Amino acid sequence: MAPAQSSLFYRAHGQSPTKTRGFMGLPGELRNQIYAYYFQEALRVEIMAKGTKIERPAPKTVKLSATPVFEHREKAREEKPHTLRISRRLGRYHHVDGLRTDWTQSLCPLILVCKAIHREVLPFLYQKTTFVFDAPSRLNEFLRVTPKKSLLNLTKLELHYTTYNHPRMSEHQPWRDKHRESWMRVCRTVIKRLKNLEDLRLCMYVMDSPLKFDLEQIWLLPLLQFRRLCRPRKPMIPSKSAPESAPPVKEVDSDSPRPKLQNVSVDFRTYWSHAGVFPDNPILAEASKNLHSLFGEAIEGAILGQSAEQAMKGFVEVWDDDEFIWRHHLQFGETGW
Repeated sequence: MAPAQSSLFYRAHGQSPTKTRGFMGLPGELRNQIYAYYFQEALRVEIMAKGTKIERPAPKTVKLSATPVFEHREKAREEKPHTLRISRRLGRYHHVDGLRTDWTQSLCPLILVCKAIHREVLPFLYQKTTFVFDAPSRLNEFLRVTPKKSLLNLTKLELHYTTYNHPRMSEHQPWRDKHRESWMRVCRTVIKRLKNLEDLRLCMYVMDSPLKFDLEQIWLLPLLQFRRLCRPRKPMIPSKSAPESAPPVKEVDSDSPRPKLQNVSVDFRTYWSHAGVFPDNPILAEASKNLHSLFGEAIEGAILGQSAEQAMKGFVEVWDDDEFIWRHHLQFGETGW
């Protein structure tokens, strides 16, 4: 007698689908919750040269107790995010031997388990990772190589923007303009590609001379492009009075969706923000540092959509205060002369 597998009834109905077992057999909601727990630790990817050193500003803390801390007591250490430095050129194929993979040093070894988990984990990886850049060419290369679907999942970006040094000779001015234009182009590309960006951190080091603190400085133009991400996304409807051939659109103010970018942090530094610039006058050094911090907050406000007057309010109040005696020493704003 022929086996049951060769009967007409078996051929008509086919085999019963194989039930997925193991981790992939869990419901999708439960797997997403497990992925969320897995990505609780902060991840950081620095796409820059191997020997590049970047300064991270100290977190803003408030001293709640005046109790002296003895030297023998262990100081609380700040938890550093798991960081991966990528210095090679992106987009080139590199063979990866799975048997030699150092799983303890991998940024996210979970994506290397299988293709199914890779597809599910990739959105979490881009959402929870902070991508750090210090050059427009590397950022532009990242935007070109990374798939568009992955870029839409990217929510955290950190840029280290250093202006071109003030040229001593007029023939060097074109290089300064090219440097600024390259940052302008890549910032515009970021606005078009990273539409779901939520957290933006800007670390600026300005080497302009003479140094003036106002929002109309030309070295601020690349970063002010991010204001477009902070504008509310108003729905557009065609106007009834317009012809059908080219119907204009009219903005609707009600129920406007909020912009994705809500958190902007600016660390503004110059040569005059270091404590060692005024070694004989610590009060002047502290005043200069505070003015840099206030101007950084003004840049944050300008990117978030505030007017120039609103954004510069804190800086202007301190600068124009009659008790502020360092106005003529620093000359960051109008001195009245």
